[in-house]
Amino acid sequence: MERVFADAVCGEVESAIGVSVPRELFILQDINFPTSILDSSLAAVTTKQSNVVAAIQQQSAVIAATTDALVSSIDAQTNYTLAVAAVNANTTVAASNSYASQRELAAQNVGIMNVARLLNLSTRSGSGDTDVVLKFVQIMSLFDTNDAKLIVGGAASNLLVNA
Repeated sequence: MERVFADAVCGEVESAIGVSVPRELFILQDINFPTSILDSSLAAVTTKQSNVVAAIQQQSAVIAATTDALVSSIDAQTNYTLAVAAVNANTTVAASNSYASQRELAAQNVGIMNVARLLNLSTRSGSGDTDVVLKFVQIMSLFDTNDAKLIVGGAASNLLVNA
């Protein structure tokens, strides 16, 4: 920097008054800038720094909004997944309960048929034993219900069975 000033000053002195100044003798001892230049430079740097801070704050706000949107999306997807899982679980439980009831009724049917066979009761039409098997089934069904009442018998004699 000193050399640039030396070249400029020495060149001006030579052209203005015609005296040649040796450049080695030119020394900068102190440089003072006017206050207006310092103030405008400080204002420019401060403005630039404020712009950088504002840009960073804007990026931060965009990141926060994007993060909030992602969290909301994840929460919605989680709630949807939980709802679907609950529906699927309830459907599976209902189907299992239905299948279990079906299997239980089928087992009871096999049991009643085996008891009827062991008692040598026939369910063929016209055998006369059909009423006996039906009454037997009615009586056995009382064991499957709570507070059930069944009247068994003909017009002349009735039997009230409470389970």
